[in-house]
Amino acid sequence: MAQRKYSKNAAESEKSLERYLCELTKAAGGLPLKYYNPNATGYPDRILLFPDGAVIWVEMKTAGQLPTSLQAERIRRLREDMGQTVYICDSRRKAEQIIDRWKNPRHPGGRGRKGGDS
Repeated sequence: MAQRKYSKNAAESEKSLERYLCELTKAAGGLPLKYYNPNATGYPDRILLFPDGAVIWVEMKTAGQLPTSLQAERIRRLREDMGQTVYICDSRRKAEQIIDRWKNPRHPGGRGRKGGDS
C-alpha cells in the first residue's frame, strides 16, 4: 500500500492523525481505545492503555485547532481532579512525543507521572 504524502502547508486531517497515533500505540505494545459516551460529551477522543498500567487520554485536533470550552473543562477536570494524564495531539510529531514520553520514565509526563500538556 502506497504511503500518502502530505504537503507541508496542508493540515493533516484529525482522522489521519488519530490512525497514526493508534499505529504508534500498538507498536509500543499499547491498546488505543476510542472513547465515546453519548451521555457525557466533551471527553478526549482516545484512551491509550499500556502494559505497565499507564493510562493516557488524548484529544485529537487538526493543526492549530483548540479544544472547545467544554473539552477544555473536561481536560482540566481529568488532570486536576482525577490525576489523569491528558494530551492534545495536533500533529504527527506530537503523537510521537506522547509515545516517547510514555517510554521514557524520566521525562515529565512519562511512566508513572501524571499530567500531560497541550
